[in-house]
This record gives sequence, C-alpha cells and structure tokens, in this order.
Amino acid sequence: MIASAIFPTTSAAVASAGWLVAATVECTINNNGRPKDCTVVAEDGNNFSAFVKELAGQYKAASKDVDGQSSAGRKIRLTYTMDAAALHP
Repeated sequence: MIASAIFPTTSAAVASAGWLVAATVECTINNNGRPKDCTVVAEDGNNFSAFVKELAGQYKAASKDVDGQSSAGRKIRLTYTMDAAALHP
C-alpha cells in the first residue's frame, strides 16, 4: 500500500517541514508468524502510528527461535522511521 494513501492528512505538511517521522508498535506474534494486537508504544510525528500499525502486518517472524521454540505468542516491538519528504518530492 502506498504510504500517502494511509498517511494522507498530514503527510504534505510534515514533508514541507522536512520532518522525519517514526513510530514503534508492540505486537504479539500469531500462529502464522504475523503481528496481531499491535499497540503504539512510541510516536514521533503527526499520527504516523496509523501507517505503522498497517505496515506491521507485513512483517513475518520466523516460526521458531534458535532453540526450536515457537515464536507464536511472543511480544515484539517494531520501529519504523520515514523521511516524510519522500512522499511529496
């Protein structure tokens, strides 16, 4: 999905100010290795967290850790940073 489609309302204003935006979400890994129940734990930039929560669904964890234990049910934190100027060159 295009970032500006998810993050349209403030992205032009953010880009014109030359801001970097970032957000961190904490999620639980489901049985398919995908994040679920994501909550925002940090945000730096005009509602960028809505975009990050959508983007987090694209993440795929390994099904097992190095010890052979399932990753399902584990908590992870994903941080995304974006140069908002890239949305509106």
